[in-house]
Amino acid sequence: MFSVFEKASGKLTLMKQPMKQKLGFKNDIDNGPIIWPHYLSSDNEFVTYISVEEFTDYYDKIEKPNAQMTEIKQSISLDDNVIVIIAKLK
Repeated sequence: MFSVFEKASGKLTLMKQPMKQKLGFKNDIDNGPIIWPHYLSSDNEFVTYISVEEFTDYYDKIEKPNAQMTEIKQSISLDDNVIVIIAKLK
């Protein structure tokens, strides 16, 4: 189970699964893959990566992929490197 600790308030919040058997943050901006950061950059960005296979599996499960995700899906092959995801924190 994942949780988030807010330093300012000292509050620990347990996270729900945004998708069955998938832990992390739901991408509610463009319906992209669920992410859990591998690291936090000095610019307050979550940085993570997923394999092409993981991306393809996720893409096949969502009802309405946006144009950018469709473009990525059409331009990748299973032999490609991982897909890097960068999320800017508010």
